[in-house]
Amino acid sequence: MYRMIHEEMFGRSPRGTIPHAVAETGFSALHLSERYGVPRELLAYFKHQVHFDTTQTLRALSGTDIVCPDLKDYLPKVVAYYETHKKP
Repeated sequence: MYRMIHEEMFGRSPRGTIPHAVAETGFSALHLSERYGVPRELLAYFKHQVHFDTTQTLRALSGTDIVCPDLKDYLPKVVAYYETHKKP
C-alpha cells in the first residue's frame, strides 16, 4: 500500500525504507514536512498495524451487481482529494 501511495503522490517508486524513529527525527529536525509537503502526523499511519477484512461486506453485496473496487482503481482520486484539502 505504501508503494502505491508513494508512486501516485510522487510519480516514482520509493527509494527504500528507513526506521520510524529516523523518520520522526528527520521530520522534526530537518523540517522534511515543509520540504515534501507531507504532514508529520501522517507517519503514524505507516506504523499502525491493520488488517482489512471484507468478509462481511462481500457477504452483504452477494447477489448484487455491486463489487468492491481495487485500491489501484480509485487511489488517484483519494490522492487528488488529499492534495486539494491538505493543510499548508
